[in-house]
Amino acid sequence: MLKKYSLLIFIFIFSFDFLYSLTLSIGEITRISSFRENHLVGFGLVVGLKQTGDSRNLLGKEALIKFLNNKGIKIDPKNLKSRNIAAVMVMAKAPPLSKAGDNIDIWISSIGDAKSIENGYLVQTPLYGADGNIYAVAQSFLSSVQNDKKTRNNQNNTVFALKGAIIERPVIQSIISQNKENLIELSMINFDINTANNIVGAINSKYSKAARLQKDSVVSINIPQNKDPINFLAELLEIQVEVVNRAKIVIDSKSGTIIIGGGVGMSAIAVKKDGISINIQSSEDQKDNNGDFVYMGEKATVKQLVENLNALGLSTAAIIDIIKSIHTAGALHADLIIN
Repeated sequence: MLKKYSLLIFIFIFSFDFLYSLTLSIGEITRISSFRENHLVGFGLVVGLKQTGDSRNLLGKEALIKFLNNKGIKIDPKNLKSRNIAAVMVMAKAPPLSKAGDNIDIWISSIGDAKSIENGYLVQTPLYGADGNIYAVAQSFLSSVQNDKKTRNNQNNTVFALKGAIIERPVIQSIISQNKENLIELSMINFDINTANNIVGAINSKYSKAARLQKDSVVSINIPQNKDPINFLAELLEIQVEVVNRAKIVIDSKSGTIIIGGGVGMSAIAVKKDGISINIQSSEDQKDNNGDFVYMGEKATVKQLVENLNALGLSTAAIIDIIKSIHTAGALHADLIIN
């Protein structure tokens, strides 16, 4: 069930129809196929907590005992009763072409029964890639200031640490295709066949017969013999391309935010909700004297519909339900995305 909101926020983005186009550079809509982020994870220990750490969970205590043993300090587990430690998982993403010494952000989450890990200190923690190798080392003070205001005054078992880890092993990724030395491969960030064809056409108009679209939707480009690969790539990514996009309506149910393309239209349809009747037909926009009918022309936009419904005092939940119903009926000329 959607809640009724007292505040309704609309953001309108100008567009023309279900499909609209704009011009962007190839670098804005593609990525080098061999470039990718790498997920890293590690098991760590947070110390220095003010009696908010693990109580019954043994992971934190065992991790601390192992850490102390490695430092040559022997301790009887029975004598370790402090609640100022917590066992945690540490997660991060290593960006493409990460170099040793680069700083990356990390997330730290409790895996025991700790009440909060804020204002503790994460002890040096190795972060592993999927191949089992260590790519980074994390160590950071877990300040509550870095976290969302809504959780800052509450106990928090997940903490974000800005630049809380350091890359130790470089992430090696080649710009040139691993299969062919004279080939660069580009993947579209949001694939569309028309835009893909536009990319191939734009490249070939500048470098004759250099590009083609592969079966796996990757655009492969042959590097001209007289071109340095790096300089050629820089030129390539600056080429302007007409990008075809589908109009979208995005609804954030939690905040009551609706993002609508200003020109998103609707087909003829009649909808009734909470005593309000909406009739989209060939007549001009009007409201009857009782204020419980909305008549809109067949060229009416969703923006105009929302404005009319908002003026009639409908709740955010009711307006969202109406938009969903129009989409379900196939009368909405846009993709509907609900978060």
